[in-house]
Amino acid sequence: MFAADPVESDEAVEQSEDQKPMRITRITLRPRIIVAAGADLDRVRRLVTQAHDGCFIANTLNAEVVIDPVIAYADENATISRGPA
Repeated sequence: MFAADPVESDEAVEQSEDQKPMRITRITLRPRIIVAAGADLDRVRRLVTQAHDGCFIANTLNAEVVIDPVIAYADENATISRGPA
């Protein structure tokens, strides 16, 4: 089971002030992904990469989009957020 919590993420944006007009040159997304105990973390990373490679928005932007996920195992007592149903 995988879950990504959009509330817990850390984004960064870099922009170039040297280029005119000024523009965003790099967007770094750091989603917090909680997985069930025992989940294959390499598989999770591969799935994140596949999702990013196929992302319409990331493929449309001129800025570099970097995904740097924080992947953690769920605590047995924790509730995993599955997002909107």
